[in-house]
Amino acid sequence: LVTNSRLLSAPVSRRCSCALGSSSSSNPQTAAAPAAAPPPAAAPPAAAPAAAPPASPAKPESEEERFQRAFAAAYTMSQLYVKDRPEAVPLSEWDVRRKKRDMEEILLSAKKQGKDQAAVQKNLQQFETLMPNLINLNKMKPADWVTLSEDVGGAANKLVLLKTAFPSADVFNVIAARPKTLLQSEERISSNAQQVKALLSAAQDVDAIIQAVPELIDPTTLSRSLAFLAASFRGQDPVALLQENPQILLNLGESNVEDSAEYGEMTTKD
Repeated sequence: LVTNSRLLSAPVSRRCSCALGSSSSSNPQTAAAPAAAPPPAAAPPAAAPAAAPPASPAKPESEEERFQRAFAAAYTMSQLYVKDRPEAVPLSEWDVRRKKRDMEEILLSAKKQGKDQAAVQKNLQQFETLMPNLINLNKMKPADWVTLSEDVGGAANKLVLLKTAFPSADVFNVIAARPKTLLQSEERISSNAQQVKALLSAAQDVDAIIQAVPELIDPTTLSRSLAFLAASFRGQDPVALLQENPQILLNLGESNVEDSAEYGEMTTKD
């Protein structure tokens, strides 16, 4: 009894260890750890995947496909920034006849240069798809239109550059007013855009000025126009005047700005 009372008064952990010790000594077979299960049989090696057929060489992108891709990018950007663009107005009978005469003169110029007239006409039709009613001999000479027709995809890329430089301006109208911009290299277009933005850095909306007077996309023309405004309105900021009324140069009449039908360039008289 004394021994049992001591066991009962011992801590629980001690009693458990004693009980476990007594049970393990009385039944060694029960106390033995169970034998480890045999390892599973190794899975058979997976069959090697069948060799893939050789890839066919990539088909080179055609000029027409490159044009369509560049056109899609320019068109998407234009719709992003000009959401309320009106539908094209149907051409009048006079405009239809003018376009026909313009195409005939351009093809005649291509013939004189030894160019393929069919290819020139096809490329110019692509221009009409990209920019309806763009071709106009009042804005650029026939020989320049022939030159422009030789790289339709490059012209579409230049439209994207202009849209990136002046995102809220309708660059289609800008190019329609001054198509000779597309004859410049992409580097010059980017450089001119940076110079224009620097000259108009004090303006609140550069794109509105460029859209109102597309000829100001040329930094030389812009600098001369700003100098003219500064001389005409002494004591006033020419950039602020241009921002308040972008048409001010045109409203001053031919004494300052004139449009050359042969070359499509704006000139200023000093």
